[in-house]
Amino acid sequence: MIRGERYGMSIVLVTDSASRVAAVIDTIRRAASKGAVEIVVVCPHDVSGSLDSDVKVVAVSSVYPLASARAAGIIGASGRYVFIGETHSFPRPGMFDALLTAHNVGGTVAVPAFENENPATLVSWAGFINGYAPWSVGRSGGMLSYGPLFNVSYDRDFLVGLGDILGNVLTSGEDLMSRIKSVKGRVMFEPDAVIGHVNIARLDSWLAQRIVAGRVIASVRSASWTIPRRLMYAIAFPLIPFVLMYRHRSSIARTVRTNGVSSALWPLLFLGMIFQAYGEAIGYALGRDEKSERRYDEYEIEQMNYA
Repeated sequence: MIRGERYGMSIVLVTDSASRVAAVIDTIRRAASKGAVEIVVVCPHDVSGSLDSDVKVVAVSSVYPLASARAAGIIGASGRYVFIGETHSFPRPGMFDALLTAHNVGGTVAVPAFENENPATLVSWAGFINGYAPWSVGRSGGMLSYGPLFNVSYDRDFLVGLGDILGNVLTSGEDLMSRIKSVKGRVMFEPDAVIGHVNIARLDSWLAQRIVAGRVIASVRSASWTIPRRLMYAIAFPLIPFVLMYRHRSSIARTVRTNGVSSALWPLLFLGMIFQAYGEAIGYALGRDEKSERRYDEYEIEQMNYA
């Protein structure tokens, strides 16, 4: 790239070790046009020397909280757009070019189509569908009302323009999509951009993660609520699995049908929602908890360990 020229896309990865992102970085290199993307790795100071010289390093004292580390990577990136990647997500060839196309037609956020990277078990499918069914392969392209928080690309100027709250809005449970809509931003789904996502495949680990996820999401979402409202939501937690199943029934059915997943998935998926609802009840009732937020972030960074 010519000196002074701005990258089209920067990919931000947060990791606690070089080995944890080695396969992801190799996949990014194969997926991108040569020299077209910037790879930004946010990591502790003692890890930075283990990374390849063509990787831009943003060294931090700790990668926790994960949202703050991601914010540091976004600020340190040079691209017009920034893709927030994960240690367990693998872009397919051409994904970044397709996402840039979506941005070029007005997308503030560009969302790829998701595939299950480790489809051998029903637990993996349950985790995949719980997280990404609305944006799985098989959906038609176009504008969305909302997208996932990560494994998508953003207009970097929009994110940096959020200023000091950037780290907060990159937290699960924070409604970043409403902020995008408030500036008349657009969320675009691009089916020609495909990414593989590795999911937790061990039942005990997945259910434990669902409790932690529920607690974190609910506690962040309700941080400014009154106590009576929080307690009302906590008491109503048995209804949450039914609400979630009904709300996402079309995307769940499409993903199951497209991939030929066994119907035995449905009770397992509902079980995961029950555990998540239990976690939400705790989060609504007791509020934010640093230990739970740290554990949730650890699951995100270490997810390959549970695949």
